[in-house]
Amino acid sequence: MRRLAIAVFTFLSMLAGTTHANEVYPLEYWAAQTAVSNVRLSPDGSKLAMLVTPGLGVDPVIQIYNTNSLAEGPRRYNAASLKIENFTWISNDTIVVTFSGQVRERIRGFNQGTFRYTAATLDVEEGKFDRIGDNEGRIASSLPTEANKVILSVPDRRVTDYYLADIDRGTERLILKGNEDVFSISFDDLGNPRTANSVTLGGGPAIFQTLYRKPGERSWTVIHELSEESFEQFDVVGFYDDPRYVYVLAHNGADKVSLWKFDTEQKQFMDRVYSRTDGDVIGIRVHSNRAANPDELVAASYLTADGRRDFEFFDTESAASEGALLDQLEAVIPNAYYLRIISRSSDGNTLLAYNIGPKDTGSYYLVKNGQLQYISSGNPFVKSNNLSELEYVKYPSRHGDLTVPAWVTIPSVGKAPYPTIVLPHGGPFVQEVIDYDKWSQMLANQGYLVIQPQYRGSRGYGLSHYTAAFLPRGEGGGKMQDDKDDGALYLASQGLSDPNRLAMFGWSYGGYAAVTAASRPADQIYQCAIAGASVPDTRQQVNYYRDRLRGSSRVEQLRFWDDSYNPIENPSGVNIPLLLIHGTSDQRTPLRGVRDYMKALDQAGSTYKYVELPKADHFFGTIGYDNELKAYSAMLDFLANDCGIPTEQNPAN
Repeated sequence: MRRLAIAVFTFLSMLAGTTHANEVYPLEYWAAQTAVSNVRLSPDGSKLAMLVTPGLGVDPVIQIYNTNSLAEGPRRYNAASLKIENFTWISNDTIVVTFSGQVRERIRGFNQGTFRYTAATLDVEEGKFDRIGDNEGRIASSLPTEANKVILSVPDRRVTDYYLADIDRGTERLILKGNEDVFSISFDDLGNPRTANSVTLGGGPAIFQTLYRKPGERSWTVIHELSEESFEQFDVVGFYDDPRYVYVLAHNGADKVSLWKFDTEQKQFMDRVYSRTDGDVIGIRVHSNRAANPDELVAASYLTADGRRDFEFFDTESAASEGALLDQLEAVIPNAYYLRIISRSSDGNTLLAYNIGPKDTGSYYLVKNGQLQYISSGNPFVKSNNLSELEYVKYPSRHGDLTVPAWVTIPSVGKAPYPTIVLPHGGPFVQEVIDYDKWSQMLANQGYLVIQPQYRGSRGYGLSHYTAAFLPRGEGGGKMQDDKDDGALYLASQGLSDPNRLAMFGWSYGGYAAVTAASRPADQIYQCAIAGASVPDTRQQVNYYRDRLRGSSRVEQLRFWDDSYNPIENPSGVNIPLLLIHGTSDQRTPLRGVRDYMKALDQAGSTYKYVELPKADHFFGTIGYDNELKAYSAMLDFLANDCGIPTEQNPAN
């Protein structure tokens, strides 16, 4: 591969003036929505498009630049009544845009939100939007090898139909009719439906089936089956040149997930492509030039010993070239941490790189004509020299059955031992990997150390670590809570945390953990708790979907929620200051739960504070600037005054 001669210069600075290390940022900076996102090149590399939020509390617009003359400034496109969510190029002059619009004031029930989505094309020369079809739809595949064509997924009652939209002709052709028995359909880069899932029901446990099609085939073949009672993973993640074989991420009887070569005709595992003893293989990497190298896998992803994502590149010429290119970029991009090539021209000569990490809120770089040009960052208000260091630690569970990993954000202000916030992730049965975390960095900027423990139940550390949260019984409020507390106590033993200045803050399941911490009867170690979008009534929460559960999902959810500590049953047990934060449009943990809990607290005479976020849903992108600012202000006031753990940066009133 020709090595790039890279020169660095700055193109765009969205924030005038300079900043100094240890500067305390106003909360408006942290509440600011992502300034730049969805940065993508046109297929020929001549244009660069991005979603830009032009001001605080303003919906994003699309800006398009000429990559040969970035200084000329952009053309801007917006939609008056709809919010632009994302887009993709389908030719050198056309993009397909996904919009969201609020269709009702209140949620209809669990997982039934207030927004709907639709798609439209944008002719970047004429500046004209044209809606695609008459139905709600999203992009299912952008077809990098086909100009002006895109596959749309369109919900039709209980199923999803798939259409090939030909923008030049203005036509939509149904290519795959929805089927209640076939779901989770995925397409390859050439537009072929390749994988799907199905479930067979009989007298015994249901069987989850992985379905497969070779290019050109019109019917599905079952290539793998898992009992619904199995907790193992089997996911097709890529395709070989010979369509008989696929890449899969699977346990295959082991505790850890490996990357495998799988024979779809013999329906059996072949070679173990890559594996780890210290954790799961967490993903794959495809070739950055999808137009020239469609569906080509080049690397497997894993966590290093210091908690960073890294990649093991395959022993092929193109994979080696990809790895060498990343090495060159890492050598010249400041604070390189988790670096990816996110967009590339079809001739391979122009590309966009994206870096994110504890010292980078997410920065975009253009490589063209051998030069590296800085474009912008996700939050240009927050500078790298004012962000806090991130460390990765492991500590033993007090129960002696596992080791708990955790990310620790250490303030660049103050000195140890620090007041400390325990920040458990939501889920709880998900994998969390920390590169840049806005909440922990915001709190560290205010002088608080933050630990994010990967308690039992967290994914990515093997089956035994995951299932320890609910087998043989649910451990919410029990061993899962101990895992979090042990993290704070471990840091105290290392001289990093002040054991007399501890708090817990969490969202979703993390909010449940915070409510639990507030009323845990024995060995209270916290001075206060902040619970966002919480689950204060475990029975009510699982009852939203109890009747839909089967097999391993049923065991996981019912054992966990039914067996675990239920805060609403112990309202008089709240023994530390408690702040509750909830959105009125939360579809995942509906508002009813926290309102019922507050009634129970009132009847028990327990004190608390409550902050309501108007129209906010459960998920980060739906909360909005005003609500984030409201929440952050309330949290810091609560920590300094009600909790009694002020800092020099966050003093008490």
